[in-house]
Amino acid sequence: MIPFHFAKQRRNSAQCTLMLVVTTLLTVVAQAEVANLSDTFAHVNSTVVEIRTLSSPSLSQENGTTPTGEIGLGSGVLIAHDQVLTASHVVEIADRIQVRLVDGTTRRARVTSSERFADVSLLTLDAPVSGIEPAELGDSDRTRAGDRVFVVGAPYGMSHTLTVGYVSALHRDDASGGFSYVNLIQTDAAINAGNSGGPLFNESGEVIGIVSHIRSRSGGSEGLGFAVAINSARELVIDNRSFWSGFIGVLLPPNLARALNVPQTSGMLIQQIAEQSPAQAMGLRESDIRIEVDGRPLMVGGDIILAANGIRLISPDSVLKARDAIRMLPGGARLTIEVLRQGQRETIEFVPAEGSKQPQSGLAAQRETT
Repeated sequence: MIPFHFAKQRRNSAQCTLMLVVTTLLTVVAQAEVANLSDTFAHVNSTVVEIRTLSSPSLSQENGTTPTGEIGLGSGVLIAHDQVLTASHVVEIADRIQVRLVDGTTRRARVTSSERFADVSLLTLDAPVSGIEPAELGDSDRTRAGDRVFVVGAPYGMSHTLTVGYVSALHRDDASGGFSYVNLIQTDAAINAGNSGGPLFNESGEVIGIVSHIRSRSGGSEGLGFAVAINSARELVIDNRSFWSGFIGVLLPPNLARALNVPQTSGMLIQQIAEQSPAQAMGLRESDIRIEVDGRPLMVGGDIILAANGIRLISPDSVLKARDAIRMLPGGARLTIEVLRQGQRETIEFVPAEGSKQPQSGLAAQRETT
C-alpha cells in the first residue's frame, strides 16, 4: 500500500506534467498561428496600395487667397492588374488620384464606378501593374462573428501597416447617412485615418471587406471599425458599375428648401464637384458661399437638383430610386437632370457613354423661369 503523502506527491507531479504539456501545446499553436499570419501577410501585402488625392477646397479661405488644394490620404487593394477597390469618400470628389504601389512606383487613376451611399469605389489605373498578383476576393456571406481578420493600410501615412483582430459583429446597416443599406462587417482590428479604403482580409488572405469608417469619441481607434462586405462592394461597383457623378450633394430639409425658394419639398444641393467628372461635363455648378445651419457649416449658391429622369429628389427613398434608374440605363439612353440655378429651372440632358455611363459631348440645356 502506497503511503498517502507519496500518492499525493505523485498526483501533484502528474498535474504539473499535464499543465506543462498543455502550456507547451498552446505555445506551439500560438507560434504556428503567428507564423501562418506572417506568411499570409507576406503573400497579400503587395496587393495593398496607398492612395493620395488632390481636391479643391470645399470652403473659401477667409483672407480671399486661392488655396492650392486639399491633399487626402487613403488605402486600396489591387483586384485586377489595372483596377483598385477603395472607399468612396477617399476619391469621390478628387481632382487627381495617385496610387502608390508597394515598390514605390505610382500610377494615375480615375474613378470608373462608385456608390457613395455605400462608401465604395472602383478605380482604373492609367497603366496596368506587372509583377503583382491581384488580391483574391472572398465570400463575405461565409464570414462569422469570432473569425480572425486583419487590416493592411496606411494609417497616418505609415504604409503597409498590419493590424489584427476579430469579426465583432455583422450588420445590415447604412454606411453613410441612411441612404443605402449594405452589409457591414464590424471588427476590433485597429483602424485609423489613412486606413479608409484598405482591405479587410480573412485568415486565408482573401478580401472580405473594404474599410469604411470607425465610431470613436476620441477620433482614433477604439475597437469599433466597420468595413463594407466584399459581396456588397462586388455587386454595387464591379458587377453593376454604379454611375460615378463626381459631386457631393446635400438633401435639403424642408425648412431650408423653403428658405432657398425650392419649388418642391426638397432637392439635392450640390456642394463640391471634381474636375473632369461627369458632373463637371454636364455643366453643373458647385456652391461657393458658406453659411451655418444649426451650428453646422453648409455651402450654398450652387445648383439644386430637383429631378433625375423625372424622379423628384424629395426624400432618401427617391434618391435611391433615381440612383437605381441611372444605373439601369441602357447604352445610348438619355439622362435628364432638372436643376434650380439662381432662381431659374434648367434642364440638362446627356447620353452616358456605352458601358461606362460617362457623359458624351454635345450637352443640351434648356432654361425655364420659375
